[in-house]
Amino acid sequence: MRAHQLCNMARSILGDRYDFSLTGMPGPDIPGLQRAWVAAQPRGAIYFVTKAATRGLAVDNARRLQARAGGVCFDHVDSDPNKIARTGADIHLCASYAQFDALTRLAAADPTLTGTPMLLLHTCDERLFGFAPVDLPELRVVYFGNPVNAHTPEHVGARLDVVDASSVDRMARTIDRLHDYNLHYCVRPPQSQGANLQKPFTKGFTAAAVGANVIVNRQTDDAIAFLGDDYPYLTDGLDTGEILATLDKATRDFGGADWQRARAVMDSVAARVSPLAICGQIEAIINELGASRR
Repeated sequence: MRAHQLCNMARSILGDRYDFSLTGMPGPDIPGLQRAWVAAQPRGAIYFVTKAATRGLAVDNARRLQARAGGVCFDHVDSDPNKIARTGADIHLCASYAQFDALTRLAAADPTLTGTPMLLLHTCDERLFGFAPVDLPELRVVYFGNPVNAHTPEHVGARLDVVDASSVDRMARTIDRLHDYNLHYCVRPPQSQGANLQKPFTKGFTAAAVGANVIVNRQTDDAIAFLGDDYPYLTDGLDTGEILATLDKATRDFGGADWQRARAVMDSVAARVSPLAICGQIEAIINELGASRR
């Protein structure tokens, strides 16, 4: 979905300056097919290679593509930095500030990682931009996402609704329900032992786009970078009592000064990941690679 929606945004906002298209890359299963595909690609074009495609692009073909291209960008999204493809990229796209920091450190320490880290922030589903902000008479709380990732300890789950958006189809069926909530529950559980992933703050972006506030733990990647250290509905961790206390605070605050201050922060978040802002990052990447406008 990221590739399709980024392409749609770029066509809409930058299409008078550049040509954008999507192309499918064959996997390495049939010998020679991927190499033939690389040989057929236009010379001098800039290639944004999706997360899945970076894993399926053979190293020798990555080098061949880079030799033909005006630039190659690997879009790792939320991959483990220690396991990403290292060869063939001029730019490693970072979907979060946390990932940018991780790849910048890795590039400084590991000479096998060629290419420059640059930001291309993740955003929310493009259909959410243009949703009217929610205007409800009382606090209504939702976890919107994959239920298996919901950190809802005892007593917390009773305070919120869980809306399953774990697949493209489920998202399409449930997206309109976001009109019914004004506080999104974004408390993220700890990573599994040994995991090294930097996740985009997608749930926060979703809330921002539909005019809602969030409750989130400080450890969530990019939460502080977007919300600031004094956002009213941050928790210091995963303690159930603290989460419940923060929900109580949001209930008391609803409509008041702290609530409105939090809403102003969320409006700024929406602006930072809007289609216009994301396309500004795309154009900065294009300019970094020296591409000319049409």
